[in-house]
Amino acid sequence: MRLSGGKANRDLVSGNSLASPFADKGENVKDVFECSDSAQFMQAANEQKISSEVLDLVASARDEAAATPAAASIAAAPHGAITVNASAKTDMRGRQYFSLLEGPAILARPTVLDDNNNMTGPRSLVGVPSFSGSGVTFSWWHRHNSEAECRMLDNSYCGTYLLYAKDMNGAFCWSLWLESNGIFYENKEKAFKYPRNFMSDEYTLTATKSWRHVSFVLDASDDSVKFYLDGREAWTGPWGGRVANADCPARKIAFGRQSPGWDYGLELGVYDLRMYVGTALSPAHVLALSSDSGVLSSTDTCTGAAGTDLADKLWRDAMGRSCEWYHFHRSYAPSMCHLKDPSTFCPVACSSKQPCLRPTTGASEFLLWDRIRMIVPSSQNGTVCVNDQMAGLGGAGFAKDIKGVRALCDEWIAQGGGGGSKKDWMADFEQRTGKRIDFYNLTSVCDEIEQAIDEHCSFDVETVKKFTSAAIENGGDFTIAFWMRPVGPSSLSANQFKPSLVFYSSLFPPTHNVVLGGFTLNPNGEARVHTACLGASGDRIFENIQISEPSRDGWTFFALIRRNKTLPFQNRVVTDAAFNSENVLPPLCLYNQTALFNAIEVNYPMFISPILMVSEALPIGTLQRRYYASSNDMKKRRGPLVSTQERKQISVPVEQQDFVYRSSLVAPPMIFQTRSDPSNCSISYSREWISQQMSEVENVKCAAPVRLICVP
Repeated sequence: MRLSGGKANRDLVSGNSLASPFADKGENVKDVFECSDSAQFMQAANEQKISSEVLDLVASARDEAAATPAAASIAAAPHGAITVNASAKTDMRGRQYFSLLEGPAILARPTVLDDNNNMTGPRSLVGVPSFSGSGVTFSWWHRHNSEAECRMLDNSYCGTYLLYAKDMNGAFCWSLWLESNGIFYENKEKAFKYPRNFMSDEYTLTATKSWRHVSFVLDASDDSVKFYLDGREAWTGPWGGRVANADCPARKIAFGRQSPGWDYGLELGVYDLRMYVGTALSPAHVLALSSDSGVLSSTDTCTGAAGTDLADKLWRDAMGRSCEWYHFHRSYAPSMCHLKDPSTFCPVACSSKQPCLRPTTGASEFLLWDRIRMIVPSSQNGTVCVNDQMAGLGGAGFAKDIKGVRALCDEWIAQGGGGGSKKDWMADFEQRTGKRIDFYNLTSVCDEIEQAIDEHCSFDVETVKKFTSAAIENGGDFTIAFWMRPVGPSSLSANQFKPSLVFYSSLFPPTHNVVLGGFTLNPNGEARVHTACLGASGDRIFENIQISEPSRDGWTFFALIRRNKTLPFQNRVVTDAAFNSENVLPPLCLYNQTALFNAIEVNYPMFISPILMVSEALPIGTLQRRYYASSNDMKKRRGPLVSTQERKQISVPVEQQDFVYRSSLVAPPMIFQTRSDPSNCSISYSREWISQQMSEVENVKCAAPVRLICVP
């Protein structure tokens, strides 16, 4: 069944039903939504016992679509031979180009599938200018088919040859192929490349039915090929020969297919197909072309991911269902997300907006710890996790052990307990609620720190240093994210879970750039970002931002995003799928240029996942997408039953049993053996044979779109 009318006329089923609550029944749930009429739909729905609220939403989507005026249909591109206008045009930057097809048009399946160039047969472009002796850029707006539509057209690659050139004698010249998450190109020397899966899932051409700007740049200056998507370079590689020699003097170019016939054809959309002959277009020029969508509606093109346009809002429908609910149920009832409100307020959960490809930043991701940790208090006010080298905690040297850390504390006290920024630290201490370690209680702090250090939650300081260096190199932008969960009632304060973590640059004196905890100013807790830079009044400034209330009995996803490279400076927090953001005044200056933190104070018992550290200010929508992808799995994770410290104290009794050897002569021992007919195979024969078989399978099943060649 398909919805009728307008933009809601889409397939009701995505290709993935793994998240469906019916998956464990081994049934093909998508069949429920592919029935031909409402009666069959209801019958199939009743057989699989889908909840009434889901059925009501599907029915509402159908009714809303029926009441929506049908959008103007896009005409099919002409069939047969299409003569190209030989007159050059001039674009916004004064560069001349040839218009191969204006459109927008759908490359509809031809009635006649043979290659006879009649007006009902496969398409060919006639009179296309030659680019012999130079480079060329092909640029156009592209709307790809969905995976379901590709299956209907029996196109398992979900790809097509946009342009496939042969000379007038039928000899192959060159080709350009495009699929959901890959490209393919080949030249007459039979050199080819088939890069695939170089984009994350949200950027693929089949992610939504949006129009995307696409460019192939064949650069004669370095004989390279560059593929641009949404105006951004997505992939680059060698042409495999001289680009200047790639074209044939006279040729016929099959359009949207492989000739002869309509092999690898798709009914995709094409608009404003241009050909630039000569010097390769610059990245800035391609980006400018992608910003001019012409007659296309801006709602049908991709949306930038840097801001909050592509972030789910803190919204619930009339029945209290959140974007997360829609994301989960969309896997087996996608039509729910065609309703106006979910598609508007939940662009990530419903995939109702297509994010534009983000430029590659070279940002690195780092993980602190390799598993979920249970951190329990080592002292009455919490635990201190220090780095594995016990470096950067205070003074000029390293501490070899906990006693060494105690010595650093004693030395700091003996020198008067000064240094650092006591005013900033005291502002946090006095405004925080619940348990915390008082570093400026000089009579007891060293005893408490010695007791609070838990060597079993130590972390690799080299990982923190690499992350800090990468973040500084990227202008100070970074993201820190992790999952957390209370251990039990002892994790709560005033019946709320307010995770309290302080990321210390040093302990003696105490300095920190990042703090998370309960504060008197915000009832649900807040994140604070301190800067070592002085403000206009000569004071150091901290910025606080409220978080949403964490779960009291389940996992909560938390992320802190710092944008420090471009104005306005900004702090953002994400709690599960909810987010908050604030523009801030000062830039972030680190107390320690080598490591953002060298110790972590944890004041309440908690489970905590490995901490993700990224040297980039990730978009909120990207973090929401990560949350949705992991939330169901995290619900199944309990975490360790006991802390590492407790587990190491458990003795496992091992009972020693004497083993009595018993002799049983089965066959005479064979010490040496000589083959009567020795083999000439090398010792690596088996490995080489398996590798050869694998290569043959790859060539048939996994290689570029295949043209079978009969070998006598």
